[in-house]
Amino acid sequence: MKFRISSEYGILEEIRNGRVHKGLDFAMPSGTELRTVADGIVTRVVDYGSDSLGKGVFIRTEDGHTHIFGHMQDISVRAGQKLKEGDLIGLSGNSGHSTGAHLHFGIKNNAGEFLDPTPLAEKVATFSGDVGDVTSQWFAMKGPLIQGIEIAKQGGIKEQIVEGSKEYFMDMILAFLQAIGEVALDLIYSITLVGGGVLIILKVAGYKDGYRWAGILFVINILIKRIFGG
Repeated sequence: MKFRISSEYGILEEIRNGRVHKGLDFAMPSGTELRTVADGIVTRVVDYGSDSLGKGVFIRTEDGHTHIFGHMQDISVRAGQKLKEGDLIGLSGNSGHSTGAHLHFGIKNNAGEFLDPTPLAEKVATFSGDVGDVTSQWFAMKGPLIQGIEIAKQGGIKEQIVEGSKEYFMDMILAFLQAIGEVALDLIYSITLVGGGVLIILKVAGYKDGYRWAGILFVINILIKRIFGG
């Protein structure tokens, strides 16, 4: 599973003051995109501050159940809004009564009783964060598209594009310079090794300073490796 379940349904933990856990907790970083796992309608958008679920969304699905997303950081839907499976509802966080960033997911039936959400655990994890492995690639595009629309509303889309282009070309230039440097070092290593070998041969052939210059080249080779690595 993409996100680890940090607290299972029905478990009794000290942090809940003797009450059993009525949902599933997924350990995930704050700011992870959260999406619906079924068609439905938003019945409630809540913010309990530092208590309970903190910021949360309640979604009534077509089977009459209510899906509960809690401890969110940001919410991008409103009460009464109709949603399709995979629609973005907001970002995970650490709001409410929480000891760390995670998503609380719960289910209630039409009688208001909590149900075990474990059968939907894999789907919740899959539809959270990067969803490139979900059947429809549209889900993966929705987050960036919505973010782009928000930037455009703020009049900052041009600045974002320019800034992104600068970073892209700077990365390309640095990578190019790094590649040139590596080639230059390899060339220097080869020259010093070949040159040293040639000078040794010349010494054998009668050139009196062959060993001395060969030694100098080998020392240069060692120094370059020490300074630049390799």
